[in-house]
Amino acid sequence: MRNVNLGEILPAKLLAKFAVLCCIATITASPAWAQRAGNKEIAAHAGDWESIPSGWNENEWENSIQAIMRAFVKAPRWVEIDAQLNRDSGKLYAHHNATCQVINVSGQPIGSTLDIRSGPDRAVRFCAERIENLLARFPQHTFRSTRFLIEMKDQGSAEANTLLVDAMYTMLKQRGERTINIVSSMEDSMLLQLRDKGRADRQPPCHPTTGCTLPLMKIFPMFYKPVKADFDKVKANGFKYASPNIQTLYKEDVVYAKSIGLYVGAWHWGHLNSGPTNEQANFAANDMDLDIYITDSISDFRTRFPAWK
Repeated sequence: MRNVNLGEILPAKLLAKFAVLCCIATITASPAWAQRAGNKEIAAHAGDWESIPSGWNENEWENSIQAIMRAFVKAPRWVEIDAQLNRDSGKLYAHHNATCQVINVSGQPIGSTLDIRSGPDRAVRFCAERIENLLARFPQHTFRSTRFLIEMKDQGSAEANTLLVDAMYTMLKQRGERTINIVSSMEDSMLLQLRDKGRADRQPPCHPTTGCTLPLMKIFPMFYKPVKADFDKVKANGFKYASPNIQTLYKEDVVYAKSIGLYVGAWHWGHLNSGPTNEQANFAANDMDLDIYITDSISDFRTRFPAWK
């Protein structure tokens, strides 16, 4: 059978329209993931900072059981906490700073300052919450599917960082939560170690031959403006999320990160002396069509943007 020329079977005007439509389709067609909308999920930063009672010490409110409980009551999709390792016990504690103080009922520090990383566990457990206890207290299935986003803090040395990564994977494995909660860090080396532990794991729920692909989030430092090469690196490293400070993020960054298959988060630390207010940052985040936004103002965000989860 000979090849048929479209000009022989279609009228000239119809053929011209067909050509134009083909051209438009070629220009506008793109992979499905480049067109997807953001997941629009809210993460409470270090618990519910909005609800800090008058007189409470800020360092001891963040990551406290009280702040985390109030965050869970508001049922965001995620509650972000910070992970420090106590080397005395090998246990992970939720605390932003490496030091903590015991507080009284009014939230005021009493007693001496303790080093969470090197202090005796019997003392540290009175001024910081063990992360394993938080996971047990707030099981994912009972709180409208709210989960934890856990940030591994730099411990000051490569050896200490490795110990934290080992403790993190062991804790998640024991609880069967290796693929439920997001683990984040500013330290690529810690994320890579955790990634490799997942890939090497052949036990359920990990795949018997390829292991676990963990939901890992690369956090960019406060004033670092990521470029395309940074997002490319996040993708190449096998991390699922990239999360810059909202002050450094532009819409075109979000579009590009999504176009290479990343999920895009952003974060804001509203009680700094510089930068946008919580409300201004919330508006900026909504305009970015993000997957996850880590905010200090859950109630304000949900009031303004009820479509967010």
